[in-house]
Amino acid sequence: MNVSPPTGKDIAELLLLCAPKDALTELELSETTIDEFSSFFEQYPLYIQISTTALALYYANSKWVKVNKSYSLVSKLYIAPEVIHSLIQLSKVEEYSEAENILGELAKNKSSKKGKHAINTRHNQAGGYREKKEKIRTIFATGKYGNNRTLCAQKECEALGISYSSARKHLLNTSNPT
Repeated sequence: MNVSPPTGKDIAELLLLCAPKDALTELELSETTIDEFSSFFEQYPLYIQISTTALALYYANSKWVKVNKSYSLVSKLYIAPEVIHSLIQLSKVEEYSEAENILGELAKNKSSKKGKHAINTRHNQAGGYREKKEKIRTIFATGKYGNNRTLCAQKECEALGISYSSARKHLLNTSNPT
């Protein structure tokens, strides 16, 4: 089988075939810009050509479906040792990044659950947020202040040990006393 170094057109076709849409957008590559991309690729410094080729190969081999789609194109290319090295480095970075993302999500989820539990514990304790909210609503429901939520909040907030604004908010969306 004849193999040859990849051209700009080969890399563009490989990227169009396998790269995610956001990568294509970032590279400004589409079916209509393939010729422009190819000519720019040929003018890039060698290290950028190597990195771009490695990126295209990474996308082409990231999933079996993509391997099958890109096989006929990739099998005709001579892949230089520098490209293989760059591909390995890229794979390590991607794996590390993916692992960091997974670890970050786990940590965030764990601390979020811990935080929610701590808040619920504090709000549910005797004399806590939820008890005070229920008390001011019960007082308002007695009709002692008529339909005047503001007056109820002003008069009762200090006795309950909450701010006026909290007391007023607790009375939002309550039905009028009967």
